[in-house]
Amino acid sequence: MEEKAEQNGKFGAFLDSLNIIKSCRSFHVPLWQCPHFLFPLMGLITIVSMLGTYFAASAKYVEDPQLVALIVIAVTTVIFVIGHFIIMGFSHIAEANRLKSEFVSIVSHQLRTPLTGLRWSINALDSGRYGALNDKQKEFFDIVHESTDRMLKLVNNLLDVSRVEAGKVKFEMIPLSLVKETEAVIEDVLPLARASGVDLKLKTEPDIPTVIADPVKIRIIIQNLTDNAVKYIKGGGTVSINIYKDGGSVVLKVSDTGVGIPQDEQKQIFQKFFRSQSILKHKTEGTGLGLFISKSYVDAMGGQMGFDSKIDVGTTFWFSLPICKEAERKCEPVVALKEQKIN
Repeated sequence: MEEKAEQNGKFGAFLDSLNIIKSCRSFHVPLWQCPHFLFPLMGLITIVSMLGTYFAASAKYVEDPQLVALIVIAVTTVIFVIGHFIIMGFSHIAEANRLKSEFVSIVSHQLRTPLTGLRWSINALDSGRYGALNDKQKEFFDIVHESTDRMLKLVNNLLDVSRVEAGKVKFEMIPLSLVKETEAVIEDVLPLARASGVDLKLKTEPDIPTVIADPVKIRIIIQNLTDNAVKYIKGGGTVSINIYKDGGSVVLKVSDTGVGIPQDEQKQIFQKFFRSQSILKHKTEGTGLGLFISKSYVDAMGGQMGFDSKIDVGTTFWFSLPICKEAERKCEPVVALKEQKIN
């Protein structure tokens, strides 16, 4: 019985090895960069090249069969060698990418537990239950508390990136109002905006339709965009959030009067860990992960995301989500969590 189970396990592993898409997902790279896909593709190209060379050489230019065979062998060898080096290069890149993602995930998990315990201990001591703190001690506790929160936020972002790259992000898609979700986020961001001298404005059209989305992911997206807009304004300014209907979608725009993004850096704005030089020179804190995570979430929920920016004028980030259509029965909550692949 155990022998049969072992054989079934080996057979299942063999079938999994033939599943190109599943194998490529384990490397966390697109299909066209995956060695398991490139290997059969290069084999097909080699076969087509062999046949094409044979028919071309034998039909028009070469009468000696041996010379035709040599030409076919030479062309095939060249293509095979080139293909081998290409596949090996992509294999090393894919494996490095997989190891990097696993390393980030493991380290993030290991860091999260002690940081959570540290924050709990700080909150307990700061509450006064174990004795009152003098002003100097209170000042130091506030510094430690802020630093711990910042580190925990970074660890959580790294965990989110790991899930995105592994395609293990789950979405609870339900009908929701972007206006209500935005109002909840504004309440959280308002103290930061006031402290930075930023005027935060919300403008919406009447009767904005609902959308189908994950409320937790939506709040993360709106929070990232609004936080960035407030932080990247220096010396006071305005952040305007505009929600409106556009065709079959609801659009949310976050516009600021901040430092802007240089034209030559805009193509990199949604990449992991990227931070614009115009932001760095103002010493604004950040990890360069928020926009990558936000765009991945929007894409997975069937929406679109983009931006417009001019240096020293301001930036507008926007995203759109499909309208919840009752006539097409698309407004019923999705009971089961939906796991989606995010590239």
